Amino acid sequence: DFGIIGPETQNLCEFKFKNTGDGNLKIEEVTKTCGCTPFLLEKTDYAPGESGILKVNYVTDTQLGSVTKELIVVTNDIKNPEITLAVKATVAAKIDYEPKVLNLALQGDNAGCPPLTISSIDNRPFSITYLQSTANCITADFDPTVQSTSFELQPKVDMAKLETTLNGVIEIGLTHPECKKITVAMKTLPKFTMSPSSITIRGASPNTAITRKIRIINNYGEPFNLATATSKNGSIRILSNTAIHGN
Repeated sequence: DFGIIGPETQNLCEFKFKNTGDGNLKIEEVTKTCGCTPFLLEKTDYAPGESGILKVNYVTDTQLGSVTKELIVVTNDIKNPEITLAVKATVAAKIDYEPKVLNLALQGDNAGCPPLTISSIDNRPFSITYLQSTANCITADFDPTVQSTSFELQPKVDMAKLETTLNGVIEIGLTHPECKKITVAMKTLPKFTMSPSSITIRGASPNTAITRKIRIINNYGEPFNLATATSKNGSIRILSNTAIHGN
């Protein structure tokens, strides 16, 4: 039982055993399970009275909470050919950050992006090693030589790149021993919303037109005109378009 450990960390443990029988013990297989991998077994054949050690490397994922992983050791023991070994842990975040999601806009100063605070929950100092974002639309200044238990980053948004990207993630590398990186989602309110977003046609007949209405809204309240409308093979054409005034 590792107790409380961080996500995405490697944790080594040892299972000590002894051949208490009067014949040779042969370890035929140690199964590999998700997140828990046999790390080292010096040999597979043990004489009566001989001891050995199975080293296991348990790599946690990003899911928090109580976790139990099992390994099956298959031997030539006729009475007990399979031994189940369990690895337990409580995976808890060692780094906290706010906000969890950067809600951005395609207007306003710096897309309305707030400061990003990163703090060590266990009060261990750490450094920021890198920052990368989808389409490189967000950057931030930091000094990788500085260690602290808390940082406040001021993200800088490239509005042109953001307009072509809208949604994505920011990945920030850390030197904290139990949290090597954090991932912050970014979501941008698109300039336009179309309702419905797709049209499904059922029961169509040859040479029979089907008419549907589509509502296009500028989410930032800006007036606009419909310039062009195209479709594959010219199968759809616009009959008319009317401006909507008010809510």
